Amino acid sequence: MRAVARERLKIMGSRKLFSAIGDIFTTFGSAVAASRSVEAGRRPRANDLRKLGMDPAAFDKMGRF
Repeated sequence: MRAVARERLKIMGSRKLFSAIGDIFTTFGSAVAASRSVEAGRRPRANDLRKLGMDPAAFDKMGRF
């Protein structure tokens, strides 16, 4: 029984690791997409802004520099 529990913890640990790596790629992708949109003079997608921890409504209130 202990071997089963140990194996289960090992699998859960690797899932957390892969999930964290996936989150890093998702965040980086959202940052790239948002920056390219801003550079092109377009509004970034709300989903990308949320992934970066930004409120889309607050982003709309920002002026140009």
